Amino acid sequence: MALGLTRLAGSLRVYTALLLLLLGAMPMLAVAVLLLPRTTVWPVATAAFRLTLRLAGVQVRAKGLEHLPETGHVLLMGNHVNWLDHLILVSLLRHPVAGFEKVENFRIPVYGFLMRRWGNVPVSRRSDPEEARRAGEAASRLLAQGVWFGMFPEGTRTRTGALGPFKKGGFHLAVDTGALIVPFAYRGAREVMATGRWWAMPGEVSVHFGAPIEASAYGKARLDALLIDTREAIKHLSAGAEAAGTTA
Repeated sequence: MALGLTRLAGSLRVYTALLLLLLGAMPMLAVAVLLLPRTTVWPVATAAFRLTLRLAGVQVRAKGLEHLPETGHVLLMGNHVNWLDHLILVSLLRHPVAGFEKVENFRIPVYGFLMRRWGNVPVSRRSDPEEARRAGEAASRLLAQGVWFGMFPEGTRTRTGALGPFKKGGFHLAVDTGALIVPFAYRGAREVMATGRWWAMPGEVSVHFGAPIEASAYGKARLDALLIDTREAIKHLSAGAEAAGTTA
């Protein structure tokens, strides 16, 4: 009984904070995306997401921020845990980030239009070489403009907490653009919210960034090795990320 009440109270806090973000900050951010450049919108979004997480009782700490480069083409690759992943990552970064997003989301009225305007690139789960080529070209153009690209190579949220198999699309992009892959991992995120579970709980989430991996050192011939090394880096960070770090 007590456990059920605790979960209910925690869920009310987390979901109320998300509802306030949806009804309060999101309309303002939508207008900003329509009218203002990314560099102006980004700090506003970062502040809104930080406030949402604090209202939800989710304390975010980061370790390894020094691994984030100041310049260059940057691909952020990490494990995908829950719906808060994007909010948490954005709350920590000072540099605008776009990303791949499932094509179904772009059919949502208003939201889909805004995400296209921001620069997110639609992808589907099917294996279509032509679609993959178009998505890669769109992402390459963004990287050339100085926009970082964030992605979850698993392509879906984990249901067990274990790191799933990686898709190759992001690694082709990394090699084609000579990007730096910055691996990162969440720890504690699943205790706050887990896929397939109705309840959520305030808590602490640590995000650990690892040393950049130079995709150009691998090339197309060693694409599989690049994928394996990146996955191992994320797996290590996921297991070894410490709760202590910089509070967002």
